[in-house]
Amino acid sequence: MTADHGTRARYCRGCRCGECRAANSAYDRELRARAGLPEHGTRIAYKGGCRCDACREAQTDYCRQWRRGRGVTARITDEEVRYRLGELEHLLAGGVWAPSACERVGWTVPAAQQFAASRGHARVMSMLQGVPS
Repeated sequence: MTADHGTRARYCRGCRCGECRAANSAYDRELRARAGLPEHGTRIAYKGGCRCDACREAQTDYCRQWRRGRGVTARITDEEVRYRLGELEHLLAGGVWAPSACERVGWTVPAAQQFAASRGHARVMSMLQGVPS
């Protein structure tokens, strides 16, 4: 016996038509309400599967705070990477100690090595070779 469209059972069997998706969403909302889970705008709701704009924003904010708290820098543009590699090369050629030079451009030594390797910047790679992290 096959469940009709527009039911959660049919959704669980793999149907993703609009009616079945709506039935599954209604089931999830009802389940959350009974369990006392937050509906929207929280990371918990996002982790539970909600992808509304408010929940996505809550997850994004959490991830930003997590990265900031661990000293992870934000993503940078290719232009910024090229600039920092040039500045790093200049500092290293001028005799600045490698960890200090990396810190001045906002990177750790492993991050600088990774950027130099991925951009084919052989001169910076050779200057950072063997530098302890």
